[in-house]
Amino acid sequence: MNLPIDIVTLVLVTAVISAALAITLFILADRSRSDGLPLWSLAMGLQAVAYGLLLTRGSISDWFSVVVANILLATTSALVLKALAQFFRQAISPWLIWSPVLAMTLGMLWLADHFQARVMLHAAIIGLQTFMMLILVMRHSPGAPGRGQYILMGALVAVLVLLSARFIGTAIGESAMDRLFESTLLQTATFLMAMLFHLLLVFGVIVMTRDQIDRELRASEQRFRTLVEDANDVIYTLDLDGAFEYLSPNLYESLGHVPEDFFGQHFSTLVHPDDLPRCEAFVQRLLSSRSKQRGLEYRVHDHQGGWRWQSTNASPLFDANGSLVGMIGIAHDISERKRIEEQTYRLAHYDALTDLPNRRLFFEHLHQAIREAERKHSQVAVMFLDLDRFKPINDHHGHAVGDRVLQLIAQRLRACLRDADTIGRIGGDEFLILLTDVGSAHDACVVANKLVHAAQTPLEVAELALQVSCSIGIALYPMHSRDITVLMRYADEALYAAKRAGRNQICLSNRADT
Repeated sequence: MNLPIDIVTLVLVTAVISAALAITLFILADRSRSDGLPLWSLAMGLQAVAYGLLLTRGSISDWFSVVVANILLATTSALVLKALAQFFRQAISPWLIWSPVLAMTLGMLWLADHFQARVMLHAAIIGLQTFMMLILVMRHSPGAPGRGQYILMGALVAVLVLLSARFIGTAIGESAMDRLFESTLLQTATFLMAMLFHLLLVFGVIVMTRDQIDRELRASEQRFRTLVEDANDVIYTLDLDGAFEYLSPNLYESLGHVPEDFFGQHFSTLVHPDDLPRCEAFVQRLLSSRSKQRGLEYRVHDHQGGWRWQSTNASPLFDANGSLVGMIGIAHDISERKRIEEQTYRLAHYDALTDLPNRRLFFEHLHQAIREAERKHSQVAVMFLDLDRFKPINDHHGHAVGDRVLQLIAQRLRACLRDADTIGRIGGDEFLILLTDVGSAHDACVVANKLVHAAQTPLEVAELALQVSCSIGIALYPMHSRDITVLMRYADEALYAAKRAGRNQICLSNRADT
């Protein structure tokens, strides 16, 4: 039975559609990381060439138009099979992929003058390749296939049924077909199904690719979410105005704050006021340079009102167009490290008994005060202070009582000084005192009198009534000397002069550089 549908037109339409599908898949392959798309694009391109060759039948020899076209169609199916294997990440023997192409080549050359035999060979080999495709798709997801796989399986089953009918009909002579472009029912159905199959193939591939990308995206998001939620550090994002857009859930574990409470708020709501200028400079430097910044250390308040130290590294955030939209950072709690650093610093710079600066820190303050005095043309006073009658307390009442006396005396002496002044213990019952911005030697002596009075006030330690006194030697910069070593020697000499004068005395150095 001849049909009014023109086979030549069907072949032409199929060739055009195949070329369009090849271009579409090529574009998708360039934009997607999905495996197999380049091979599918090549397969559709070869199919377009094959159908183009079929259209030249009559203009050129059958050997070149039909035989080569059938070889290209077998190659197309082999490429589709290989592409499916790559897409599903399944290993398949190259022999299974390419042996049908070899069989098609040898068979077509042998049966070049036998039209119906060529039709049966074509149906058998393409049917075998289609069956392998179907098995591969079904093996990939025995549980719950995706939408694209359902489409592919449906199309492959339909093609298998049609090719089987084509093979059987030709074999028993019921197809009544002896010319390629004869509009019989089976011939028309074959070309229609070929066109529909490849449309469904590409549609299924696009759907599977999209599903794969969605799955990978969800998996990536889940990995990122797990990483963020399980990390010990706080991950955050800020917009260009410095407002929080995101804070990871472990903010609650580290600071006791609910992350959502700070969304839309400026980061200054968490940062210590003294550290805020450095934080603002850090953010501005990152946004202006559009590059990663690291190593910012600052304090943030916790839920109980205390302060914890954090260190942060941050990078700029860009949108799809490359425009800067904010920053992302990781904040690591360094409170324990800071505590150890502070402890180490205090051990190196403070007296363990009285918590006063030791000799090292005192001289650091002295050098700084001298530089400031040079700049402001002011004076600095240095005092050596030594306790009188302290050794008998240690001898008669023990070192525990003596240590407590030193602690109490240190507190009293510190209370007599300004915040800008420094008192340090350099060992035993000896103290060093630094007075900044001293107006005159008389002003230094006034402070020294306060110290003497504070030291000789009776003490009560372990139910004992105790009393000590002190002697003080004073030297001023630059009045007595501009050299720190000489200045300290003059103050020490003045101290011993006070002790020789009967103790509980104040002595101003009478030495001066010439």
